[in-house]
Amino acid sequence: MGKNLKILIALAVISISGLFMNSFTAYAQDFSDISSMLPEGKTAEFYITQAESIQQYNQLLHKLGVESENSFRSQAAAGKAKYDDCFGGAYLNENGELVVLLTSDTAENRKRIREYTGNPGIITESCKFSYNELTEVIGTINSHLDELLERGADLGSMYRDVMNNCVVIKVRDLNEYKEAEIRKVVDSGCMVIRNTDEEIEYQSGRTSDTKGGHEIINTSTSGTATLGFGAVRNGVKGYVTASHFCRSIGQQVSYDGTVIGTVKQSGYYPNSYADAAFIESNGAMNPTSAFMGGYYCTAASTTEYPQNTSILMYGKVSGLQSGTIYYYDYTYVPLNKEYITVTDHVAAKYKSAQGDSGAPVFIYTGWNNGRHTCTLIGTHTASTFHAYDEANSVFCKYGNIVRMLNVTAITE
Repeated sequence: MGKNLKILIALAVISISGLFMNSFTAYAQDFSDISSMLPEGKTAEFYITQAESIQQYNQLLHKLGVESENSFRSQAAAGKAKYDDCFGGAYLNENGELVVLLTSDTAENRKRIREYTGNPGIITESCKFSYNELTEVIGTINSHLDELLERGADLGSMYRDVMNNCVVIKVRDLNEYKEAEIRKVVDSGCMVIRNTDEEIEYQSGRTSDTKGGHEIINTSTSGTATLGFGAVRNGVKGYVTASHFCRSIGQQVSYDGTVIGTVKQSGYYPNSYADAAFIESNGAMNPTSAFMGGYYCTAASTTEYPQNTSILMYGKVSGLQSGTIYYYDYTYVPLNKEYITVTDHVAAKYKSAQGDSGAPVFIYTGWNNGRHTCTLIGTHTASTFHAYDEANSVFCKYGNIVRMLNVTAITE
């Protein structure tokens, strides 16, 4: 991008009070060659396209009958998804353009998608299974998860892979018996059952990992992690981080040697949908909207983004890392029973390390008044290794954090 190039920057600002009630603001600004400052070396034009695609995706879901993520998630958990059966999901291609999958890729359905998204050039692809079916399979297995484990099915993880139009179920030491037990619960052609030696690593660390800045320390356990974001709960300011770092109510947390608050609520329990905890501030420091690296949180979003959306994570060990969303509806059953099973998380591709747990995960939205702005979408939970595919990190969705902790992120 040349110097003094005038570019129209589009910002998708998604209200946390309503999933698909977007305000889409555009503004023009002169740049003095900021291309080297953009995440991943991507251009401003890419982020404009991605923001437009996200807005189109939200409009599409709204038109397909989903009024809010919370109502959809509760129905999905019960195996009662609520989308038009022609819809197979959507993802972003390498240019940030929205690609919509259709089980019936007819001229009539393509016309509907163009109208719903407001994009006459929307890209569509054919698929076999509806988004409803993928989500129903996930919800049914999750509702029978404890029963399956008791019968020795030994699930490792599970997720919805929109781009490949399937539900992937990973089983440790897979054999015919284990697969049969799973198919007794639900048997769909969209299910891909694989053997796995995958394990995830929850990423709170020890004090020897200290790097300062983003680091926080649990004074009860000496464990370290990353501060996620400033938040307000029941009118009181505080902080959000990972619950596997702050497992117990009453534990105290310090920041740069100063105790900043006490854990008031934690989502650390079996089959938790939110690996998140709230630390109530004691006033020693002021929770803000700022993230490390010069990023400022101007919005927090409960929306479900298309697969392959470009995202960022800033951990106290790894610093700024870029990547993409891989899979939603991610369930993980840890081999190490010290840890809990988590459901309804997100698998992503970005590098992370021990000590990054709790880190903010966000979407870059633009350059405004001399600084980078972003939309918060969750907090980092863990990394995966020995994985079949390239997804190597897991994060907790902001919408689930809101439901679990009754918090609102501090934004500008």
